[in-house]
Amino acid sequence: MAIPMTARPKLTAARARELLDCNPEAGTLTWRERPGHPDFNRQWAGKPAGSIDPTTGYLRIMIDWGHYYVHRVVWLHTKGYWPPKDLDHKDGDKTNCAIRNLRPTTKAQNNCNRRDPPRQSPGPRGSWQDRRGKFVVKVETGGANGMRGESIYLGTFSTAEAAERAYRDGIADLHGEFSFTERPAERRAA
Repeated sequence: MAIPMTARPKLTAARARELLDCNPEAGTLTWRERPGHPDFNRQWAGKPAGSIDPTTGYLRIMIDWGHYYVHRVVWLHTKGYWPPKDLDHKDGDKTNCAIRNLRPTTKAQNNCNRRDPPRQSPGPRGSWQDRRGKFVVKVETGGANGMRGESIYLGTFSTAEAAERAYRDGIADLHGEFSFTERPAERRAA
């Protein structure tokens, strides 16, 4: 029988520590042995906790009939309190839950660090080619509270290299440490 949503207690740090071991450097959770539960222990104790949520790409875990994202539980387990509403993966990898890779953010900052799908058009990120073959570069301010950010025109450039340089400079000036100019796979390949 399922417990009604209103009767489900919110996961606490004590409960998370009772059920899970955490390696904050690796960002992993492992099920702990449960006294008096031989079936659970045989199947799960000592094994990694969490699996990828196919709709979001984040690691997710089920505890006491509730679903939680692993990065948030790692934070709770390590720090002893729930993180703020928005928690960012610095490297953009939703499965890298190492505590050093997590940082509290505002919604706007998190939007600035969002990884977009692969580009379908030629040229660097933040640009498109006009009819003359020139690269038009704009950056978004990263809106908050469900609002779209403002678009800032940075210029039109003859080469992809100049457009990319303008985009990188503009995004770094605008978003600082939350600026994102390349995907994790691109950084690893370099």
